[in-house]
Amino acid sequence: MNCGQRCCIVRPNPGYQWIVCGTGLSGTKWAAKILTHLGYPTVHQSPLTYNGWESDPVTETGVASPYALPHHISQVPRSLLIVRDPALYVASAKHGTLFGTPSDHLRWIRRHFGGLGQPPELDFWSRHLEMFSWLTDNVVTLETMTTNSRVATAMFENLVGAEISIADVEEAYDAVGVVNVHNPRMRAAKERYDLLG
Repeated sequence: MNCGQRCCIVRPNPGYQWIVCGTGLSGTKWAAKILTHLGYPTVHQSPLTYNGWESDPVTETGVASPYALPHHISQVPRSLLIVRDPALYVASAKHGTLFGTPSDHLRWIRRHFGGLGQPPELDFWSRHLEMFSWLTDNVVTLETMTTNSRVATAMFENLVGAEISIADVEEAYDAVGVVNVHNPRMRAAKERYDLLG
């Protein structure tokens, strides 16, 4: 998986100690907010973009980005893959413009995952999971992370390499809020999903 673009020129990790990855629309931003609230600064996306590492040197910091590639994961001591329910992911991606209009994100997907089958959102979700599930230290569903504080605590502890209390995670949930409620695409997808149940 080397596209020859800036993202695949192997620039060294500027010092990030952990990485949270996902497909995009998968909760990486939420995880960064939770970790930061817990006292483990985690920057979302800007240090690791579709152009690869774009950051000055850092220490004791993590990154959460949907633009992680295998060589980025191998450069970071600890990693976590968040996988979102495929129905919710597809609904969010279809409701927005992620796959419908040209964008840097879509170009990045096509460079690294090639031509996508139909529906492209589900094909990308499936290929991403297949590629990254064996590369990362831990894999967890977004739905489990957001509803089971015990599992979330264990995942966060493994990720940052430190002990975290369940009470602190639950307090962070209250402070940060429900994942992506600020995003109309996510809210609309969640409403549709809830109607099915």
